[in-house]
Amino acid sequence: MVLNHWDLKLYIACWLTIACQGANILITPVDVGYNSRMMNMFKLGRILLRDGHNITMLYSNTIHNQTLFKLVEDHHANKAFNVITYKEPPVERLQLASAKEATEFMMNTIGMPASELLMQLSGVFLGSLNAILGDHDALEAINKEQFDLIIADDHVLVSRVLGDYLNIPVITCLNMGPFSLMSNTLYPFNPSYMPIALHTNYSDTMTFWERIMNTWESIKLHQMGDYIMKSGRDICLKHGLNYSSCDNIINFYQTVSLVFMFRSDVLHYPAPFMPHVVSIEAFFLDKHKPLPDRYNDILNKANEHGAIIVSFGSSLRYLPMIQVNLLAKAFGKMPQRVIWSYAGPKPDNLGSNTVIDEWIPQNDLIVHPNVKLFVHHCGVSSTYQALSYGLPYIGIPFLFDQRYNCEKLTNRVGSGLTLNPLDLTSETLQGAMEDVINTAIYRENARKGAALYHDQPMDLRDKLVYWVNYVIQHNGANHLRSEGINKLNIFQYFLLDIICLILGIILLILFCIYHILVLFRYILRL
Repeated sequence: MVLNHWDLKLYIACWLTIACQGANILITPVDVGYNSRMMNMFKLGRILLRDGHNITMLYSNTIHNQTLFKLVEDHHANKAFNVITYKEPPVERLQLASAKEATEFMMNTIGMPASELLMQLSGVFLGSLNAILGDHDALEAINKEQFDLIIADDHVLVSRVLGDYLNIPVITCLNMGPFSLMSNTLYPFNPSYMPIALHTNYSDTMTFWERIMNTWESIKLHQMGDYIMKSGRDICLKHGLNYSSCDNIINFYQTVSLVFMFRSDVLHYPAPFMPHVVSIEAFFLDKHKPLPDRYNDILNKANEHGAIIVSFGSSLRYLPMIQVNLLAKAFGKMPQRVIWSYAGPKPDNLGSNTVIDEWIPQNDLIVHPNVKLFVHHCGVSSTYQALSYGLPYIGIPFLFDQRYNCEKLTNRVGSGLTLNPLDLTSETLQGAMEDVINTAIYRENARKGAALYHDQPMDLRDKLVYWVNYVIQHNGANHLRSEGINKLNIFQYFLLDIICLILGIILLILFCIYHILVLFRYILRL
């Protein structure tokens, strides 16, 4: 029997209603400042809240004081969720709490390999683990709730400890797509055609040298992740927890129930994944809301040239003034109206066509028919917005997966151009914007990419809810995870032991043949 679209949705809705009735779920986002990564975990929580589950958020007690959190959440988090906060550690760690601190960090790490960035951020992840395990009030509150499931950002190490300690299933979320920087939850990973050097523009067809560099970066990431996880285990043991729970930080890939990754077949290159790895793509994209009158008026009154939306994400709301003036000069020379999300001091050379606001309704602005171009940093959210809404773009990536995301939009989707922030000038930016706006192929490719992206068998939020309820209903999903591959060492996985055996047999046969021939030759001489 073949189900049509509406039959399928009705079946799923009925199954979900029967299967799960209000489970207690703990969500642990990365709380290195309030940014889009944390926002997406909040959105995930709200989706599950609407499905009837009880959601508890665990994050630092400093988050509530951050400007962006107040601007976006405005106490909605405490009203929607049960919130457990932990006290920040007394030890000094890398501080990225404010937007200015985050921007300074990012500007100093442009073009840096992910392995080196991970090393610089290791203190953040380990500091959070130490803080939570050292906060007895937070741990007591967690223990009292009797959770049925933990949904965690892959970089939150305490979720691995709690999963084993409380004996409950864990779903981990890979924010950056098909990458697991802290563990091999996406095993098997093959660097010969799966790019992991995120600071490059490598595709799935690499040259010999690119494969060397990609493999080298893969090795460094593995070593760095191994160091962080072993350090995390040591911290855990110092707090008196049992060895099994602490060791689960390292062996998490053997116990995780499900892996959610923000990956799309349209955007990312094809690759094999285990059944417990589920693509939830851009579940976090909100439905469009009516624009405030001010923005609606700006876009409706834009001339025949339309408008440009500019946003560098929640973590780059401040920029060095030299960069700000450069951008303002380029925007001021464009015939379009420009709406720019920026929280720092306004540049002296701000064009009369440019409007700067500390925070803009980005998701609602870019779907307006008069918007011709989206200039962004290729963060996860903005990348999926550009893809989903079929919008030509200019990408200016700064760190981590941003260059990788830009490369996908530029070379795989073909919807725009990527510019290097290190050698960016107002002239190159202006020229690139004019090229993308005036060349029809970019908009055609963007629309084609959007059409492919939206051709889905089911709504992404329904898909997310289905799999969460699946794990709850069956108390985990261990049957989807390969036990065999987890037990193989590197020699067994690459069949090196079998190859060595075959080579040994061949050499033995050749050795025997050689000595038989020598013996025959000796006999013939007699």
